[in-house]
Amino acid sequence: MASLLSQAEITSCTGDLISHFDTFKRQIIVVKEDLRSFSSNSLPSFPGYQTSNLTTDVNYTANTGVFYGLKVGPGRLGFQLKEALQTNTPETVSYIKVQKDCKDFIKAGKTEKLIIDDINYGINSEEKVVNYLGLIYYQFDIIKQN
Repeated sequence: MASLLSQAEITSCTGDLISHFDTFKRQIIVVKEDLRSFSSNSLPSFPGYQTSNLTTDVNYTANTGVFYGLKVGPGRLGFQLKEALQTNTPETVSYIKVQKDCKDFIKAGKTEKLIIDDINYGINSEEKVVNYLGLIYYQFDIIKQN
């Protein structure tokens, strides 16, 4: 089946979308659960003491990633538009659109929070695939944390 748009028109539109993304993107810091590593140390044993001479140290390493994406909301939809769309999205819910590398990092393991503009957010949904003429972004609903 023939496309309504030529390949040149599709390339032009996706180029404009990439430019829009690059213009309005914000830094998103994804904070994951800390990585734990264990190390065993052997201490000298002292005669007459029944203590173990093997100790285990636990080391925690911060696990964060810095990505870029679009943050939309809250309250971007006007009342009339919300009524027409029959949506009941609360005013505190926003969403982000990110690229595949950020989506993969968010989905791998436990994500504790997102930091956008020095404000903490939690992820409130699974990812939604947004396809703009072959240009793919991933959308997550996020909610502001106290």
